[in-house]
This record gives sequence, C-alpha cells and structure tokens, in this order.
Amino acid sequence: MKSTLSTIATIALLLLHSTADAQQSRLVAKATRAYSGSAFTLTDTTTYFYSNPRGGDLVHPLNYDSAITRTVTGSGLTLHHRIVKHYDSSGVPGTQFHLLVADADYWLTGITGLNGAYKYIVDYYATGKPQSVTAMHMNTSGAWDIFWRDSYFHINADTNVGYMVSQVGTGSTWANTSRREFAYDTLRSNFCQQIDYDYTEGTFYSTDDFDYSYRSGNNLQTSTRFLWDGTGFSNVTSKFFYRYDSTSHLLTSKTLIKFSASGSFNDSLSLYSNFTAAGMPLTEIDQKWNGSAWVNAMRYTYTYNTFNQVTTKLAETWTGSAWVTGPYLWNYYYSPYTPSEVATIDEVADVNIFPNPAGNIFTLRVNMKDAMAFIVAMYDMTGKEVYNTYVPLCDRYIIRIPTRNFPAGNYLLKVATQNNVTTRQVVVAH
Repeated sequence: MKSTLSTIATIALLLLHSTADAQQSRLVAKATRAYSGSAFTLTDTTTYFYSNPRGGDLVHPLNYDSAITRTVTGSGLTLHHRIVKHYDSSGVPGTQFHLLVADADYWLTGITGLNGAYKYIVDYYATGKPQSVTAMHMNTSGAWDIFWRDSYFHINADTNVGYMVSQVGTGSTWANTSRREFAYDTLRSNFCQQIDYDYTEGTFYSTDDFDYSYRSGNNLQTSTRFLWDGTGFSNVTSKFFYRYDSTSHLLTSKTLIKFSASGSFNDSLSLYSNFTAAGMPLTEIDQKWNGSAWVNAMRYTYTYNTFNQVTTKLAETWTGSAWVTGPYLWNYYYSPYTPSEVATIDEVADVNIFPNPAGNIFTLRVNMKDAMAFIVAMYDMTGKEVYNTYVPLCDRYIIRIPTRNFPAGNYLLKVATQNNVTTRQVVVAH
C-alpha cells in the first residue's frame, strides 16, 4: 500500500509542481486519537522541524532537522523522545540533496533528562553510495558504545546493492551475524530476489528466500517467501498477490496466502477503492478469511490536501453487521513552503524513444546518472493520463509500451524522479 501511495503521490507532486521553485508542502505534525465510545481523545503527537529547503511527508523521506514526540499522561502532554538528524555538506550546498550522516534518537524522561539514546552513523563511498550504517548506544556514563553495523556492497560499481553484511562489535573487532543478498532482472530495473543468511561457527547458512514477480508495466504482481529445508528453498510459507485495474494501473487489492504442511490457506485481503481524480484511494477495507469466506475486519477512510498528501486516516471496526467508529483517528498537518534556493539537478542522463512516431508499440530506454526510483507517465494533449508505471531503484531501464489502443496524435511522456521531471513528446501514428 505504501509503495502505491508513494507512486501516486510522487506523480501528483512532481507533475503538478515540477519546477524547481514551485510551492511544495511538508509534514509538520501528526496526532493520534483513540476512540472512547463517544469521542476521540488525543494520545500522542509528533512535531517536525526543518531547515529550508528540506521537507518530506508520509511517502517521501522526512528530511527534518529534529522531531519531538509527546504522549498524553495524567498531567498532560509529556515529552517521550526526540530524533535529531545531521547532514554533511556534500551535494548542492543548502539544498535537500545533502547526505544524511547521523540520525540520533534520544529518549527523554523530562524536558532535559536523557534516559539512554541511540545514534546511527551513515558512511558513504566516494561516489556517494551508502557504504555502512553503524548503530551506537549511549551507556550510563554518557559515552557512545558501538552496537552493530550494516555494510553494503554494490554490483560491479553499480548503484544496485549486491549484498549486505550485518555485524556486532566494538569498532576495532567485528563478528558477522547475518548476510543478505539481492538480485535484479537482466536490466537491473526490478528487484526480484532477496536471500537471507545467518552466520554460525564461521559459515553463512541460508534461512529465507523472498522472490518478486512483476506484471507488464513493472507493477509488483507477487512476493513469495521460502524457507530453507536443508537442501533448498522448497518450503513456501507465504505469498502476496497484487491486483490492479486494467486502465490506470492503480492497486485495487492485495491478498496474503499462507502455507503449512497440510496445504495453502487464505489469510488476509486488502481492498482499495473510491479513487480521487489524482488516483488516491479514499477507502481501504481489510478482510480476514474465516475458513469459508472473506469477512470484514477494518475499514480505513482517507482525506487529502491539494498536494495529494494524506490529512486524515479514520479507522473503523466491523461488528459483524455494521461498521463502528474506532479504534483510532490519525491527523496529519502540513505547511506549504517554496524551496526557491534549490538548484535543479539533472538526474536523468538520457531518455530515448524509438521508433518515434510509434505505431502499435514503442521502446523507452532511460539512463540515470545514479540509481533511483522513478515514474514513467504518459499523457494525451488534454492532460489525461493514459499510462504510468513505477520503476524501483535502478539506473538503466528499458520497456516496450503498447500504443495500439491509443488514438493517433501527440502525447507527452514524463520521467519523474523525486526531484525533477524530464519530458519527451511521443507521436502515435497508426
């Protein structure tokens, strides 16, 4: 659900507000309210503080300077914890493209008292690719002790991560604990496999295998988890199925099937419906399998602002005959801002379309300067979207887009990253 919302929101934000100095909107606070049977009561709040021009929201990275969470107690709102982020001076000075170098989580017992803290240090290769994340814990003396480290290794200097090794140690000595390997399709445009290993007595042993398949348009179709049985990954434990509508590629359902020694059985189903003009779902219904049929469990209703960011999420519970309010209501608050000092960074190295004019199909080739997720969207001259697809983290991407059902004429094809949009004209001539 999150990846789909991210896709839709990114398109809406970038294609409607794609210029460098366009007004944007960032999350500044969120609140959780619990339903008591007659009214909602505040339980906790989080407030975010930024240095312009950084921002973020529920589906984009929250590049804040600090965030403070407060919980409701008998005496009112009490400080619970604070997260502080630091950024280095690489990238474009004064812009949101800084690299995160530290993320500290301070747990508060009072306004100033510290009751332990965690700090995460991110190191980078000279190319700007992440090299490692080191977690540190504050001891009783107030000094930092190293807790664990994740190290990332990239494929043949490519930006796709080939594998990751987790270790525990003190900084001078490290002991392996686990390893995670990643595989991609031949174009390295889709992440298709993850294999997990545990480290025991000097050897990495396989434990889990996660496989992913995609439908045309690169929408995720299935994700399957296998367990190692001693000789291979033959034990399927769970499988997700994703379904989309036939026209706009919007996610309409997600089904979880689980497996046991006696066979497979349905577990949960999420249904998304009542989409806005921008493609945002207004309703999500979660169902559980009762042994013979799907039965309602929870319903979530969403509202959005003009930037297509979630402003409210209301949870309702199924009683067996009707929906009742509760248990929670989430409110999200935003502040518009104009990052006028953000310089445009050309992240797209090349976009090729051939043949152009196109007949019944054309090939799109996108080369990025660095690996990143992006969206390909296509519009007719009235502004109606006729095609879109989300592309996971990659730097080279090729796809064949069918146009046999498109009326002859001119179209705009846009490649949208989180930071900018590249536009090309496509002519369809049957």
